[in-house]
Amino acid sequence: MKRLAFLLTLLSVFASACTSDEAPSSPPALPIDTTAGVTYPVPYRFNAPDTAFAFPGSLREISGLTALGEGHLGAIQDEEGILFTLDRQTGRVQGERRFAEDGDYEGIEQVGEAVWVLKSNGALYEVNDSTSARSPSEAVNTALHDGCDAEGLAYEAARNRLLIACKERPGRRLGNVRAIYSFDLDTRSLDEEPAFLLNRGALNSEGQPFKPAALSIHPRTGQIFIISSVRKALAVLDPDGALVTVVDLPDRLFVQPEGLTFFPDGTLFIANESRRGAATLLRFNEQTP
Repeated sequence: MKRLAFLLTLLSVFASACTSDEAPSSPPALPIDTTAGVTYPVPYRFNAPDTAFAFPGSLREISGLTALGEGHLGAIQDEEGILFTLDRQTGRVQGERRFAEDGDYEGIEQVGEAVWVLKSNGALYEVNDSTSARSPSEAVNTALHDGCDAEGLAYEAARNRLLIACKERPGRRLGNVRAIYSFDLDTRSLDEEPAFLLNRGALNSEGQPFKPAALSIHPRTGQIFIISSVRKALAVLDPDGALVTVVDLPDRLFVQPEGLTFFPDGTLFIANESRRGAATLLRFNEQTP
């Protein structure tokens, strides 16, 4: 509890400091609280991040994260077609590259040398040059149905496909579920049938709907982590799509979670859009049983 109180005070200070687009000084790393609980099979202490950073004003509307090479993070926000490069150790913005016109961008994922970006209407952008100030991109129309409100993008290496989560309508005649569709990178086409369906009855809680905001695949287990920013919770599926567990997230840390990504060592990063004060980046080291 002492560590949590310290963290909240720290974030409050950063929130008051982030009223301009200038990045704040990086906060010190926080010590691991060995008394914080871990609920397996989710080996992360969601009530006690290992490190917390405040984003500059340019990322108040952060909407997606991906792990890049050489210890960097890639990020997007939901108003401008800009790809941000972040230092994973400090949370600082190290570069910005425009890849498309302004729009509602909601997901980002690196696959090989390319970075894929998802628009809320289901369109995908393949960004191939990550070094220039203006990166060329190719737009792909997935023909995802109207009303999906696409908000999450992940790469499933075993099937060489992108997974796209619908925040709203799952599709025709699909009933009381949330849907995740797949985009085959070999054929560059969307599968008309959902890859996974999530029973909303098992995900909603006390009038709070579970609406996917982001998803990512654990690098070792292949489990699919899906975060919701309405009901503050994280659902975990096994590689075949069966629900493993749902973990509630503390409101005071997860103001509006909009992005998550794993590094190969299992380190998990979660980004919160700004609802009050600064947007934040939380780092969680994987714990062992």
